[in-house]
Amino acid sequence: MRYAIISDIHANRQALNVVLMDIKSIGVDSVICLGDIIGYGPSPAETLEKTYRESHHFVLGNHDAVISGQLSADNFNDNAKKLIEWTCSQLDKKAGDFFSSLPLQIKGEKFRCAHGNFSSSGTFGYIIEDDEARLEFQSCSEQLLFVGHSHMPGIFVSGKSGIVHWIEAGDFGVEEGKRYIVNVGSVGQPRDTDMRASYCIFDVEKGDVLFRRIPFDIDAYREDQRKNKIPEKSSYFIELYLTNVEKPLRETIGFKALSPENAVKAVSEVKDLKTAVENLRRARVILLICIVILACAVTASLYFYRKAEKEKAIIAQAAEKTTQELKDEIVKAGEKLVTTTYKSEAYTQFDPPMASESEIISAPSISGEINKGNPLKNWKIEVSVPDKQKISTEFYSDKKYKDIPIFRIRSDTTDDLTISFLPVKAKAGMIFSASAQFKKNSLSAGHIALQLVLEKKDGTALVLEQNIPNEIRDSGNWTRRTSVTLSKDKALREDGLLYFVIKGNFQGEILVRNFSLIEKK
Repeated sequence: MRYAIISDIHANRQALNVVLMDIKSIGVDSVICLGDIIGYGPSPAETLEKTYRESHHFVLGNHDAVISGQLSADNFNDNAKKLIEWTCSQLDKKAGDFFSSLPLQIKGEKFRCAHGNFSSSGTFGYIIEDDEARLEFQSCSEQLLFVGHSHMPGIFVSGKSGIVHWIEAGDFGVEEGKRYIVNVGSVGQPRDTDMRASYCIFDVEKGDVLFRRIPFDIDAYREDQRKNKIPEKSSYFIELYLTNVEKPLRETIGFKALSPENAVKAVSEVKDLKTAVENLRRARVILLICIVILACAVTASLYFYRKAEKEKAIIAQAAEKTTQELKDEIVKAGEKLVTTTYKSEAYTQFDPPMASESEIISAPSISGEINKGNPLKNWKIEVSVPDKQKISTEFYSDKKYKDIPIFRIRSDTTDDLTISFLPVKAKAGMIFSASAQFKKNSLSAGHIALQLVLEKKDGTALVLEQNIPNEIRDSGNWTRRTSVTLSKDKALREDGLLYFVIKGNFQGEILVRNFSLIEKK
């Protein structure tokens, strides 16, 4: 199992969108949310809806508990209290019912999760000092403990001696004889000097914990604050963004931990993930069996069908001849055959080319809207909502370029869309550089990113690097070349298929031009 563990989103839709996009690009089996989906931020309803839709398991956060009526807003400082009261006015009864159904802890194989602490989760205590961490290690037996709440990503480690010490956030492999409290940080309200969204990946089989930091559009967040008349400095990272003056962690905390006698009582103290994991594995086995049975049935049906009706053989031969003629025509033109279809249909190719120092990408060769009846050679287009997401190609001219091919991308929803180029064969040790230029015609929400993705031999996809051009919001001009480059220390570690990918989840219209992918020596 491979988990993404997110926490403290705090109604920041910009941060949530880029984190979810990053999670999808990496690939996980399950998403765990450690609470505080709302509070502080200006987009509680949208953030709650999207987190509910994209996450699989939840624990209750202290801000969430106010919405459900399990906790009084009087336990917050004046700033946090005003914001949580405003948040209550933005959500309906369904939100309260959802939060009231959440457990205070969830546990899996060798790990356990809570919002703040484990010894008394309903008090929402903080784990900031070594002594506080030592108490939490004593309260449960799991080797790995995941929390949020303080918004400070990092790790408390305890060895055989029992001595506890804090180390800065960084990827690590779980070692026998050691225990760990991992603070995954905050998606929507970072409180360290790094103003990027923070979350973790936990690979159970490999025993690896990976920290991810993703930039989000701070100016768009500030605009949402202004629209809802929320003071900018009510979010600490905005204050840091504007003044560059760091504060001690405890001065940024807006909640006072409860006494044990006033601790929140949840419907379920601890939710066990074991059943959920077993059901997922069982479902995969059943699905595999069904696929095998279906494949056998289809094969048998085809055999008897063709045997009974000789006319089908004639049609099949004609179809094969047509396909061969198409192959010959494309090869003669010096191109590789690519079947580019729409939405979720297959994307296939015959013998992808090897990468070289020359330009790998070819520009779109047609003009007009890309759809099922008008596919695009060498490029794959995927949209989540066809009626609300349209991608077209055209030739664009300005003072610098004349008749340069571009993509025009229009989306009326923040669901995902992807444009990718025919993959090339890549070998371990290769270094690549990709780039493109972006321009907004209109952009009311969301982001677009340039990615280099490696499809490994086992079929899994890995995002090697990505770049989100935040400057696209600043003006109506074309951005500088947005580049993604694999440095020598990030050269490919294994063979596979390399994809140039433009991935977005935004509302508005964006233009893309000057796409480039080159192998660097």
